Amino acid sequence: MNLTPSPLHGAKVLVTRAPLQSARFVKQIEQVGGQALQVPLINVRRMAEQKELKEVLAKLSSFKWLIFTSVNGVRFFLEHLSEEDRIKLRDSAKIAAVGSQTASELNKFGLDIHLLPKKYEAESLAEAILEQTNKGDTILIPRGNLARPLLAKRLVQAERKVNDLPVYETFFPSVAKDTITHLVRQQTKLSFLTFTSSSTVRHYVEIAQQLTNDVSHLFPDAKIVCIGNITAEEARKNGLCVAAVPEIFTTEAMVEELVRLKRSEHS
Repeated sequence: MNLTPSPLHGAKVLVTRAPLQSARFVKQIEQVGGQALQVPLINVRRMAEQKELKEVLAKLSSFKWLIFTSVNGVRFFLEHLSEEDRIKLRDSAKIAAVGSQTASELNKFGLDIHLLPKKYEAESLAEAILEQTNKGDTILIPRGNLARPLLAKRLVQAERKVNDLPVYETFFPSVAKDTITHLVRQQTKLSFLTFTSSSTVRHYVEIAQQLTNDVSHLFPDAKIVCIGNITAEEARKNGLCVAAVPEIFTTEAMVEELVRLKRSEHS
């Protein structure tokens, strides 16, 4: 019998990402012995206005490149395409993905990836796309309404023809405040807070400001792990102390950081 405790044994981890994406992260945490507390601080839904989307779908074959910057962008865009449309898309355009999880979601729809940047962030993706395209090339970016404009702006500056298309919107689930408040009042001892987007940070801070004068002490014993540099920058800007950011911006790498931090407590 193996009596060695799991790496995250006894650790409570707050998972704040949207419900559609949290299941994989939760499973990864539980596989190493952690207890995941799901409190989605963002959720997503399709854009109410579909006129622009319909116009784009009518001329889909005119785009040389499609760039996907999130799993949700893949889901909310490709759900509008028939199998025949996807086959046409494979024949007419090249596809770029910002990271491995976005690429994996595209593969589920039968689409191949032609470009994956070394760093999973918009800056690296923009430079990689510029190396693969020419002035005047047509590029479609299906994205969320709160996505940073950096990618499209950089491509337009380089004289690419970009259609920057919002296909889903992010919103703040009102129930999150009640859940966080309950955890605070119960004096729940959290080991880690995890943030996977700037929106999750902002919504956490919004709740914290209503509960305390010092947002960094809502869960004083918890270490903060952010998925990437942009999210970490947002956290620090709002007075939070970030304990770790993985080199690769994935949830798998985040779990590795959680394990590393947990082990460092006993070293």
